[in-house]
Amino acid sequence: MRYLIVCSLVILVILSCFKEKGNGNLRPTADFTFTDVIDHIQLFGNPKDIGGDILTYEWVSLCDTVKIISPNSRNPYINLPKLKDTSQVKIRLVVSNGKLSDSIDKKVTLPKYTLERIYGLGKNVSYKHSNNVNYDWYYDQYNTSLDYYNVDCGPTSVTMAAKWANENFNRTVTDVSNNFIGGKQWNSYDMISFLNQNSINNYTINLNQIDSLQRQINLGNIAILNVLMGGIRNEENDKWHIDKFNNLNGDHYIIVKGYKIVDNLVYYEVYDPQSLGMCYDNDTLKGINRYYRGYDLNNAVNGNWPYAIIVSKSQSKGLNSGVDVNKLVHKTGL
Repeated sequence: MRYLIVCSLVILVILSCFKEKGNGNLRPTADFTFTDVIDHIQLFGNPKDIGGDILTYEWVSLCDTVKIISPNSRNPYINLPKLKDTSQVKIRLVVSNGKLSDSIDKKVTLPKYTLERIYGLGKNVSYKHSNNVNYDWYYDQYNTSLDYYNVDCGPTSVTMAAKWANENFNRTVTDVSNNFIGGKQWNSYDMISFLNQNSINNYTINLNQIDSLQRQINLGNIAILNVLMGGIRNEENDKWHIDKFNNLNGDHYIIVKGYKIVDNLVYYEVYDPQSLGMCYDNDTLKGINRYYRGYDLNNAVNGNWPYAIIVSKSQSKGLNSGVDVNKLVHKTGL
């Protein structure tokens, strides 16, 4: 009997201890880590809580210009502020179990603000070249013709190319699509013929490897490609400017106007005409300044239509490297 009484008392003491821990009688210890995730800094609450209590979190930025997103969650984040250079900000974490609390201050490193980070390309840029111009020359094929917008990538791309080459070119995509060949689906020969008839310098090259396009870009030219979009991987983050943002898998015309080498990966800077009205949070159409990986773009070109229609502002930039377009099998696009 005495043994049973002693055991019962021990059990009651143990249960009492657990009950005290659950009621917040043991102080938690605040701690956190952080990591650089290209376009934001992720914070990770890592408190020590031997009492097993449910904790609350309060994150505070001790800098007025740096805002913490979801400051009462365990793992909030900081969007990159527009810093001209790497800087540090002091972040405070306060954890509480309802009765007792603890806090810790740490310095968090914020990297220099770059478009490459915001676009999701990466952190370290080793080379970049863009042949963009300082006036608007992007068109969304969705806004071209209600009857043909789903197959208007050809006339949309060639109209963009003409506008890029000549700022005074003022014909609309609908006008070009309906009046040049009667509104039917365009192929590459139609596009080349249109450029020639409008005195836009162009020539067509073999494109067995996508890397050979870099020479043309470095010369100041842009390129029209027919790519099999099934070879372009789908985007993982809808805020970034990389990879495919639509459900297109067939043949499709795009414009390549630059490239970047970021974290040792090559990305090609693209005007993709099939935005279909889809925008980023800042209301910019998703086809504007899209970046497709060199590896994906190489696969999407090879075995499909391994050529590039090069458009140049100057007649002297590489015209002797062209192929005879009359001997090519020409492709349409969506």
